[in-house]
Amino acid sequence: AVRIMRGRPPGSPRGVWSAASAVDKRREPHFEELQSVDADRWLQRFPPDRRGFFLESGLQVAGTGRWHILGIDPLETFEARGQRWTLRRAGGETTEGEADPLDAFEMWWQSWAHHHDSPIPSLPFQGGAVGWIWYEAADRFLGVSSPRKMPTGAVAKLLEDVPDLSWSLYDEVIVIDAEEGRGWFVHRAR
Repeated sequence: AVRIMRGRPPGSPRGVWSAASAVDKRREPHFEELQSVDADRWLQRFPPDRRGFFLESGLQVAGTGRWHILGIDPLETFEARGQRWTLRRAGGETTEGEADPLDAFEMWWQSWAHHHDSPIPSLPFQGGAVGWIWYEAADRFLGVSSPRKMPTGAVAKLLEDVPDLSWSLYDEVIVIDAEEGRGWFVHRAR
């Protein structure tokens, strides 16, 4: 099902944004310690046709390479191109609209924002939104005149279907502490 909206996004934080979502944002996260903390093994288990992410800390320089975070099958995905935005839910429902994409993104984000105390305070991520905004799009959204030149030719063709911003909400993640050799599956019993 596709729901089309024009103008400003709905004002209710529980309105169209999360009414069809599979998980209540207030559900407490569960923490299950993992036996295997090898990020490569977890990546091999992810089917290539499923949407996911892997944030790898990289080098062990001054303690900066401690955490690896993996997620698959987002609850919702918010994308925008110009003034058009799209919200896709895991169940297949899609909502589209025309409005300032940063306002629409803020409404979506606030509909999910909720604080939970963690039994493992050192965990840097317990689920949430993972995504990106193009530099050029951020300049445009913020009204900054940008000296950057947009690519042309084959690169422009490659990028024409890439959204200006794309964020996905994950309620099931694997968090690995490479320094201590421990890992957790953090989820909300979906």
